[in-house]
Amino acid sequence: MTSELVSRAAFESVMRDEAERLDEAWAELVDKPKRGKARQTHARSRVITADMRDHYERGLSLAQVAERFGVTRQSVYDRFKRAGVPMRSRRIKPWLRFEGRRYTAGKDGYYRATEGDRLPLVHAVWIHHHGPIPAGYEVHNAGHPWTTDVEDLHLVDRRDRRHLAGEIELRWCEHCGFLIPRKKYRPKAYGERRFCSPRCKGLASKREGS
Repeated sequence: MTSELVSRAAFESVMRDEAERLDEAWAELVDKPKRGKARQTHARSRVITADMRDHYERGLSLAQVAERFGVTRQSVYDRFKRAGVPMRSRRIKPWLRFEGRRYTAGKDGYYRATEGDRLPLVHAVWIHHHGPIPAGYEVHNAGHPWTTDVEDLHLVDRRDRRHLAGEIELRWCEHCGFLIPRKKYRPKAYGERRFCSPRCKGLASKREGS
């Protein structure tokens, strides 16, 4: 059976031929009174296969079809192969290599190690240039998801990571260097902030006065 798309009529013809072949095989193994049940079993199998194909053509994967019918993915694959159902070709995800290791794009567009610990690409780039990431900190990517340029990466406190999404203008504390939380201030007031807390403001004043 070629990999070209087959029509519904061709599919049904293949299923009829398969059913007849199975009926003949069963007839050699079972007594005559049981042949009717055997034919009913094969007819039910054809209906199930057609139903599986219908779900598959709606966009479900082989694994999703198998889960819906309570069988294994391999059994669905074998059914479709015997019936000549055309199956979608496997889509290869974008990937790149960094320092000899392969990184594959995920659903969110960001690249992670294909095998092993699934280390994000931006973490690998940062570790390669600056060493291990300190506890409590995360790497913020200001460039494209597949960047290998360390200039696009910034180390931020994990507490401030949630404030980076969707921000247009970011202000950093002049004393400790942490990101100033924007949610606490009005847009105008946020643009005038120099410190992230009264403590940092007091410490900075003491440093300037000394």
